[in-house]
Amino acid sequence: MKILNLIKADFMKMRRTSFYWIHIIMPIIGIIIFCGYYSSSVWAFESKVLAYLEAISIVFPFSIGILCSMVVEQEFMAGKFKEILSTEWGKRKSILSKIIMLLLMGLFSLILAIGVFLVGFQFILKQNVLPFSFFVYSTLFIFASQIFLYLFHLWLSFFLGKGASIGMGIFESLCAALLLTGLGDGLWYFVPCV
Repeated sequence: MKILNLIKADFMKMRRTSFYWIHIIMPIIGIIIFCGYYSSSVWAFESKVLAYLEAISIVFPFSIGILCSMVVEQEFMAGKFKEILSTEWGKRKSILSKIIMLLLMGLFSLILAIGVFLVGFQFILKQNVLPFSFFVYSTLFIFASQIFLYLFHLWLSFFLGKGASIGMGIFESLCAALLLTGLGDGLWYFVPCV
């Protein structure tokens, strides 16, 4: 039960920051841009969905770097990590609560991005012929592949600071974009950010 209180406290700590707005506004902006373009595009519907899912996968590492650094910076501003280091439940549970909070918000943002895109693509643009299960599996697959990035960027933010996490997020997004081209044939399976 104590871990639930820590998670609740972490959610409350981020209430007055842009943490929640980033998770809501970024997917909505992406949906508006892609659905607006797809309304007049002559691409095949499979290519449109694939391009949207690839764009999400490219943006995720950069946004994870920013969000993890925000969480760690907020903890620093709240008392220079005294709560994590001096809590009676131990620092492992405090860090675990931050990981759970980040994963829950990442999953929410991903469900929002893919779910609202599916609604717009199917009911407004009337171009979808893929089954609902395809979008569910895509959401789960993208989320599962991003769990390592959340852990890595949280570690980077704690030990090397905000700049290292954001810089690595930029590098990972560029690497993901490059490996989606022909350069990544046979390699992208082994790179976590792709």
